[in-house]
Amino acid sequence: TMKREDSKVAGRQERFRLVAEAAGRRLARLVPPQGTSVGSSVRNDLRLEASGVSRHHARFVPAGEVLWVEDRASKNGIWLGDRRIDRQALVAGDRVRLGEVWITVERVAADDAEVALAWPRIPTHPTAPALDEPTTFLPGVGSPFELQPVETLFPGLRLPEEFVVGPSSRMLRLLGEVERVAADRSPALLLGETGTGKELVARAIHRSSARSSGPFVAVNCAALPSELVEAELFGVARGAATGVAARIGALRTADGGTFFLDEVGELPMVLQAKLLRILESAELAPLGGPATPLDVRFVAATNRDLRVECGAGRFRPDLYFRLAAFTLSLPPLRERREDLPALLGAFVERFSRAAGREPAGLSLRLLECVESYGWPGNLRELAHEVRRWVTFAPEGEIFDSSLLSPEIRVSLDAERDAGKGRPADDSLDLDFRLAATEREIVSRALAVASGNQSLAARLLGISRNGLAAKIARHGLAAAGEAGGSSSEPDDDRT
Repeated sequence: TMKREDSKVAGRQERFRLVAEAAGRRLARLVPPQGTSVGSSVRNDLRLEASGVSRHHARFVPAGEVLWVEDRASKNGIWLGDRRIDRQALVAGDRVRLGEVWITVERVAADDAEVALAWPRIPTHPTAPALDEPTTFLPGVGSPFELQPVETLFPGLRLPEEFVVGPSSRMLRLLGEVERVAADRSPALLLGETGTGKELVARAIHRSSARSSGPFVAVNCAALPSELVEAELFGVARGAATGVAARIGALRTADGGTFFLDEVGELPMVLQAKLLRILESAELAPLGGPATPLDVRFVAATNRDLRVECGAGRFRPDLYFRLAAFTLSLPPLRERREDLPALLGAFVERFSRAAGREPAGLSLRLLECVESYGWPGNLRELAHEVRRWVTFAPEGEIFDSSLLSPEIRVSLDAERDAGKGRPADDSLDLDFRLAATEREIVSRALAVASGNQSLAARLLGISRNGLAAKIARHGLAAAGEAGGSSSEPDDDRT
């Protein structure tokens, strides 16, 4: 064991940091007071998908001047030099091996700008570099030591700073669609529930297009007073009416760029006709003024089914087909739960920094609640919830389930009380209980992954062969619960 060099800096608190290295890659994590769990499962504070690393491999807990490491019944153990250890006090400079990963213990000032987060650092934006690594990464795609640059997967993509990239196949497919749609100038229609991030996708289309140097103008039709919609959109010419001030209008402001019309299904029928004329003629006539050429790329969004609205006479079919030259469907959060860790990490970091606080980790119970909840408000609801945790959590403490908002707590309680139809079982046989629990978790992962075994294995933090063995052991395939597809979804992403 190497002796720790004295690295105290006057007036500055020191913390332990773990630096994991494998195959030429480095990841660093600050160890919070409650400790850091390490393994290949997504439930770990520091996830390492590398050869020889068990699902729940080790735990590091600070205690004054030493950092305790403890083996969590891993298959390949923890090695300090040529000695396998179960529990050991480490100091700065010590280096242990977990499978093919080397972890070095460091002692750093807690306010050092390069210190990683207590919550596993996940870049909030693809162009934000991971610690100690200049390349751009998609978090959660493959092994942390085989991360793929965003610009390699999507060379034409330029995302807004607030855009959080998750590892789900739905997200990756959407990014591919955004890249291809951005290369065209035809109108695009974004479909999705409230809070799914439609404006962020519209901004991504703009930033990734040839119009990126031009303006991006967003108008929410549902937020405009009915008597002002026409003037706000199309503008008012000078002298159009006595006592009426001239107004440029949002569409003219967007000339040379992208015009985003949110909640387009709320647009009155009379204005739908005028918008259609603009789309067809590429000319804009303000109220009381002549028509002049207009050069904009239209992107519209709605949470309604516009085909149903057309059938009910509330939306013009000809306008719908004009706007829907390209349609992109944004999945609700409940259909891409594997993106939750990336989203949580990004939101915790963003709101903690804004509040001047050090980001904290989540308790296992809170993470379970987050994964169980349906998130009807999607990204917007999740962001508001995380902001609540940051606001009400005691400084320096981990976020726990007591911070959940009353609405989410009531929803989870109701779901628990309903029991999901499971029969009561009073057996105290441990093997029976463990097998039943494992079967339920595997079934849930397969359901979330829509039967895709590769994706389900990633969600569970195990290999695909390991998942196949569990499916066979519990008879899930025979019962039709495995969904039938063990391959990755179509990777065309279009």
